[in-house]
Amino acid sequence: MDIRKLGSSLKAIYDSMSGTEIEGAGDGWVNMAGFGLELSRGGINYRHYGYDKLRSLIESLPDMFEVYRDCLLYTSDAADERSSV
Repeated sequence: MDIRKLGSSLKAIYDSMSGTEIEGAGDGWVNMAGFGLELSRGGINYRHYGYDKLRSLIESLPDMFEVYRDCLLYTSDAADERSSV
């Protein structure tokens, strides 16, 4: 699976987590540990793609995701929605 296709799979899982936002962190942010758990449930193991850490995989997709303080994850789509209001 190429990185863009993997990114699309990650985005779909992220989107399914919309009800798990972290209170006080702002709209669209999710906990990376929770995201990793959802990836596992979805059958995605980032180590199979050559990444030793989930953060490394996420950082390889800067046009799709943003990491904040090592534990929060955000998508560029959420940023686009927020800036268009």
